Amino acid sequence: MIKRFSISVGGRIVAAILQIFVVALTARSLGVEEFGIFASVSSIALVTLALFDLGAGIRVLRISTDPDGGGTLATLAILRLILFVTIPIAAIAIVGGWSANALLAIAACVYVVGESLGDLLVGILQGMKRSGVAMTTLVLRRALPLAIMLIWSSPLGALTAVASAGVLGLATFVALSAPLWKRPRSPLRILRENWSLVASGGAANLAQLDVPLVTLVAGAEVGGLYAAAVRLFNPINLLISTLMQIVVPELSSISEPDHRMSVFVKARRAVIIFALTLAAASPLAPLALSIFYGSEFSGGGPAAVAVFLSAAVSAVAQLYLSWFYAIGVPTRVPIGMLIATIAGLALITALTNLGITGSAIGLFTMHCSAAGVIVLSWHAMRGKQVK
Repeated sequence: MIKRFSISVGGRIVAAILQIFVVALTARSLGVEEFGIFASVSSIALVTLALFDLGAGIRVLRISTDPDGGGTLATLAILRLILFVTIPIAAIAIVGGWSANALLAIAACVYVVGESLGDLLVGILQGMKRSGVAMTTLVLRRALPLAIMLIWSSPLGALTAVASAGVLGLATFVALSAPLWKRPRSPLRILRENWSLVASGGAANLAQLDVPLVTLVAGAEVGGLYAAAVRLFNPINLLISTLMQIVVPELSSISEPDHRMSVFVKARRAVIIFALTLAAASPLAPLALSIFYGSEFSGGGPAAVAVFLSAAVSAVAQLYLSWFYAIGVPTRVPIGMLIATIAGLALITALTNLGITGSAIGLFTMHCSAAGVIVLSWHAMRGKQVK
């Protein structure tokens, strides 16, 4: 596991650095208001994808030990490929035909859906313990849009770059995952099997609605500032998701409880150090926001601090969630996460009336609430096992 973790962390760090520049150049090219629109459309597309995930996005991490993995993957692939076509078409219809906003929406949708396919492929490869190939595809998907933006510096160049990343995600997914596909399984049957994974994963995706809600309440400019700050989550989440993609297959393949706990404790020690480092670095978040995005985004400083603190909390929560994903998710976990997320979104919406600082407070509160549900549920489960 240590070798795979080292390869994955190295690849994720490179990908995270590239991602920072991709998002920064996109924001600089589009400007505050258009970036806010781009981010809002992206968030809505992500939530739409979550409705058709069937929990299989998490389940593929156990593909090497799942006898129905090939059929489940084929069903998920069909759904994602359909969405790759239909979501951009729906975006054109929503914005009222071909226009500059339509081009913005199409690029955002192609990027989000294609990236989801690429990320799904990374999860599949990590589940098969092919970390080297997984990281190679990830880094290529980050390097391509950056190269295009460096050559073609304009709003159209930025939109072309992010759309190309989505297309590359689609191409790599089909090329490398197709040999694993088997006869598609019934979506309803998969949904019944994975409903707890659907609910817990859905809560995380539902949280993506914070950007559209802030934009709706405070306007595109404040939405753009908030979105830029929240996008600092992306490179951090790359590192957090790496841990999940390594730990879940490892824990699910261990049958001896004491050995499983030993692996978990070692991972927890590393995550706590990582989380404390993020929290300590949070005062520097506004500076990072201005350096990467430009001075016009400096107003998003409070949200940037909240992002670093929220990421620290989320890192710990995701480790505990990895345990549940590996051995089974109790009913109270997804229900609690959904309640915490919905309440958090309501709080963000209400506090946005006080300005971006209010939005930041709501964001941090939402992540703390969801993390509390996960961690307390884990300790409750362990307490029953000990008894």
